[in-house]
Amino acid sequence: MIIKESLFAKLEQNAKYLLEFHQGVEKEGLRVQQDKFASKAPHAKALGHKLTHPYITTDYAENLLEFVSPVFQNNETLLDFLADMQRFSLKNMGQSELIWPASMPCYLADEKEIPVAYFGESNVGKLKSLYRVGLGFRYGRSMQSIAGMHFNYSVSRNLLKKLHEEMAPEETLTDFTNAMYFKMIRNFRRHSWLLLYLFGSSPVVDANFLKGKKHNLTKLGKDTYGKEFATSLRMGGLGYTSSAQDDISICYNQLETYVKTLESARKRSYAPYEEIGVKVDGEYRQLNANLLQIDNEFYSPLRPKRTARSGESALQALHQHGVEYIEVRLLDLNPFAAQGINDEEIKFLQAFLTFCMLDESPEISSAECDEITSNFQTVVDDGRNPKARLSFNGGEVSVSSAALELLQKIENFVESNSEIHAYYGEGILAQIDKVQNPEKLFSARVMSLVNENTSFVEAMYELAKKHKEELLSKDIGAGQDWEKLAKTSLEEEQEMAKANSEDFDTFLKNYFEKINIKEYP
Repeated sequence: MIIKESLFAKLEQNAKYLLEFHQGVEKEGLRVQQDKFASKAPHAKALGHKLTHPYITTDYAENLLEFVSPVFQNNETLLDFLADMQRFSLKNMGQSELIWPASMPCYLADEKEIPVAYFGESNVGKLKSLYRVGLGFRYGRSMQSIAGMHFNYSVSRNLLKKLHEEMAPEETLTDFTNAMYFKMIRNFRRHSWLLLYLFGSSPVVDANFLKGKKHNLTKLGKDTYGKEFATSLRMGGLGYTSSAQDDISICYNQLETYVKTLESARKRSYAPYEEIGVKVDGEYRQLNANLLQIDNEFYSPLRPKRTARSGESALQALHQHGVEYIEVRLLDLNPFAAQGINDEEIKFLQAFLTFCMLDESPEISSAECDEITSNFQTVVDDGRNPKARLSFNGGEVSVSSAALELLQKIENFVESNSEIHAYYGEGILAQIDKVQNPEKLFSARVMSLVNENTSFVEAMYELAKKHKEELLSKDIGAGQDWEKLAKTSLEEEQEMAKANSEDFDTFLKNYFEKINIKEYP
């Protein structure tokens, strides 16, 4: 089932449901030392175990913290929880350590010395560690030290039920829900360049990060390279992209084709990864030699998601039970906010995603797909350039004009209901103000901090100190017993390690058999 038409006309009776969203975030941030190098210390035991703690873990590297929030319906409680996770971490990790506020990293150790996250001796922990070892062999460890903010969002279940009853009662609610989310996803892809323009904050990078890498960046300040009008180098060739994955032609028109394409890539052997080897001299280097070790390795700006049950992979859960929410993955950290994101940004994301779901959303042709890719790259590299132009249906328009036009459409949508406008209106006006005054864009603000006397790393370190002071000036909220969570997570990991019932080779073989989606060989 594919839904293409505009649903704005159906808002009159259903507008009240638009504020019944559910949301959460995953924020990454390097631990950084006083010498401005990423910390070489292990994940502090006082934080709990990274494998089993529900909220505080690590991403790729041992020093790359990841803060995972529960689901909230209120922005303030989400931001408070995110602040509390970081307060507790700052109090319990190395005394002189800070949380790096930027997506592009601080000073890093040599490639081979960047520590891969260690998840313990349980088979599940070994699998998570080995997956990261494989990423290091495939893409390099420095790339895996780049941080981001992932925004997870689901629309009102009541809204989906009402629209299902009105539009397609003959379909199952699950099929209708999948079609609605893929309607949102298609428009997200068309308009994702706008999020890079408004919230991209990685126009520059430390000179040392470029060692051994091919690039076309220019020296823009002390020990700092970038592009004068760039918005998000993280989403370009230096960041979470992979030329190997260029061959994965994902179709975002419907769930079935999306799952089929990813599952096929997960099972497809890839010659350069075969050359790395899977198990060499008795030591594993990667989970397998396929194009994707697991489906999560696919680097995409967003993902349709479903909470996986025990023993399921993320893709398997999506295939079996349908879309539950979407994960926006293209957001840089907001280096000017201690939480890495602020209320204005969250409100705009909510309005943007809802607009994408409700607006007309035809299927994406191969020609439009090329256009989407080109527009995305233009904004990554040159988005603030007054001369930069985007292509739509064969015509060209400046980035700022296209941004204002799209923002006006989103504003018209929220103005259709007074309650919706009261909630979203101010956030949208703030984005229009950025377009009209581009020096307010996050990327421009980062650029303004860098000069011949102040490097990117020095500027971000000052912000890191400011954020630590701000966070620790307030007490941790009373809603969670963080010490107990940490203690319980350590105990749970020990029990998991004791419960290993098979050797790792057998565990790995059984794991891939278990997550196999048989319909897509």
